[in-house]
Amino acid sequence: MTNHEKSHILLVDDTPENLQVLIEAFKEHQIEIAVAQSGEETLEITSLFQPDIILLDVMMPGMDGFETCQQLKARKDTRDIPVIFMTALADMAHRMKGFKVGGVDYVTKPFHAEEVLARVNAHLLIRKQYQQLQEQNALIKEQREQLRELNASKDQFISIISHDLQSPFAGIFTLAEQIKQDVYNKRYDEIPSTADQLQAAVENYHALLQNLFTWAKIQQGLIEIHPQVVDIQLILAKNLALFRPQAQQKQILLTLLTQERIVLSTDVKLVDTVIRNLLSNAIKFTPVGGVVELSAAFREQILEVVIADTGTGIPAEQLAALFQPGAGYWQPGTAGEKGTGLGLILCKAFLQKCGGNIWVESEVGKGSTFRFTLPDISISESFSLPK
Repeated sequence: MTNHEKSHILLVDDTPENLQVLIEAFKEHQIEIAVAQSGEETLEITSLFQPDIILLDVMMPGMDGFETCQQLKARKDTRDIPVIFMTALADMAHRMKGFKVGGVDYVTKPFHAEEVLARVNAHLLIRKQYQQLQEQNALIKEQREQLRELNASKDQFISIISHDLQSPFAGIFTLAEQIKQDVYNKRYDEIPSTADQLQAAVENYHALLQNLFTWAKIQQGLIEIHPQVVDIQLILAKNLALFRPQAQQKQILLTLLTQERIVLSTDVKLVDTVIRNLLSNAIKFTPVGGVVELSAAFREQILEVVIADTGTGIPAEQLAALFQPGAGYWQPGTAGEKGTGLGLILCKAFLQKCGGNIWVESEVGKGSTFRFTLPDISISESFSLPK
C-alpha cells in the first residue's frame, strides 16, 4: 500500500478459493486482513471492529451482498466504511443497484490483482482524506467555540472597564470631595460616617480589581495551582470571621455548620477566593435579618462546600447565565451594594482548572444555595491540570 500505516480490510466471499486469491494479492502490502464467508458473519464481525474498507461478494447464499451493504449503511458505526462489490455480473443494472445501496466501486471476477490493488488503494486514500477532513472540521469547530468564548470574555472585560470600574471610582471621588467640604465647613461630626462609606467603597473597588486581574490571568493560562495539606474547617472559620462585620451591618446571622476537621490537599488561595466571592454574594443579596449558612463535607476524596442564604433568590431563566462571561446578568444587593457578576465567573474558571465544579439552586423570594466541589489533590502524586 502507499502509506506506512497498516490498513484493515475485511474480505467477504462464500468461496474459500476466492478469499485465498485476494489474500495472496495483499500479502506483500501493509494490510491486516479479516475474512467472512456470509453477510451475517460480516455484520457480526463489524460490530466488534470497523475495518478501513470492505470487499464484499454480491452472490452469496442467505443474505446477499446488496442486503448486507444496506444493513451496514444503516448502522452508525459502519455507515462510513467504503464497500467495494465483487461480482461476475457486469451489466449496468447490476452495478447501479450496488451504487444505490451504498457501494463505492466494483471489481469483477475473475480477479486481476493489479486492478484490485489499484481500486483498494484509491478508496483507502479517499477514506483517509475524508477522515482528515472530519478531524479538521472538528478542530475548526473547537477553535470557533474557543474564539466565541474569548470574544465573550473580551466583551465582559470591556464592560467592566467602561462601566463597572468607572462607577465605583466616581463614588470614591464624590465621598472624598464630601469629606473635603465637611472639613472646610467644619462639619466634623459628619466625617466619620462619610469616611466609613469611603473605606467600604475603596474595599469594594480593590476586590473588583483583584477579581479582574485574577480572571485575566486565568484567560491567559497564567494561573498555577499549588496544592498543600489544609484543614478546610479552619479556612471556613477564617472567612466567616472576615465577613462577620459585613453581615452584622445588615443584622444577618452568619453560621458555620461544620465543626469536624476536613483535611485534604488543595490550593488554599483558590479555596479562599471562591469562598470569599460566594460569601460576599450571599450577604449582598440577603436582606436585613436574614441567614447565611456555610457547611462542608468530604466524601470519596471530593470536597463539597455549601453556602446557603435566605436572600432574594435568582429567577430560573437567569441561572444558566450566572457563570457565563458576557451573559450580562447582574442586580444590585438588598442594600444597594454594587457588583459585576465577575466573581461567579472567576469561581467557575478557578474550580474547573482544579477539576472541580460549581452550581446553584435558587428560588425567588426564598434564597439561593451555591455548591462547589474540589478533588483531593495528592502532593505525593503527579497532578495534571486541565488545559
